Amino acid sequence: MNFNVLQPGTLHLFVGGMKGSKTVNFLRAFGQLAHTDLTTQLFKPKCDYRESLHEQFGVPRNYIVSRTGIYAPATEVDDKDPEDILRKLDPDTKIVGLGEISLFEKRDRLVEIILGFMGEGKVVIGDGLDKDFRGEPFDPIPTLMAYAVSVEKCYGVCDLNGCNKLGEYSQRLIDGEPAHYDSPQKVVGVNNYELRCLEHHIVPGKPE
Repeated sequence: MNFNVLQPGTLHLFVGGMKGSKTVNFLRAFGQLAHTDLTTQLFKPKCDYRESLHEQFGVPRNYIVSRTGIYAPATEVDDKDPEDILRKLDPDTKIVGLGEISLFEKRDRLVEIILGFMGEGKVVIGDGLDKDFRGEPFDPIPTLMAYAVSVEKCYGVCDLNGCNKLGEYSQRLIDGEPAHYDSPQKVVGVNNYELRCLEHHIVPGKPE
């Protein structure tokens, strides 16, 4: 991240598909900020607990953890109530970090809170999926991208053997089969998903 863009009242996003190093880049930014005199605070939604990953790297559930083993402690907040961010915010915080933004509910209110931080002169850095398992825009990321000063798109490689194409889509699997379009939008879990390219992304029941 170019730290010259971290001016007061600005928003910066790491977005894209799973396995694209969004979390890695997000945490590395805050790792670098630890060497400054700027006061930072990381938040994560409570629902973002991936048991297998947290156990693999031996970290408690309040940590943000990536598949690569990079992790950092964060303040857990109620994903169903974005107001919890305001309740737990240290008033001296200058840079607010929001992990997995797309997993929060009451997304319009979350956007209001983020814009409020910007109006107060705080810097906000966040990460999240830009598409849901259906391959459709995953709110509130599209809205926040319009307000962001910098947006870094992060993508991996399709998980199907021999494909090697750009992996942009989260393929949700239920008992090894692609999830139907009408399935709930949010289901958290490492083992429920694979990364797919457009050609190999399958969503039964998706409108043409």
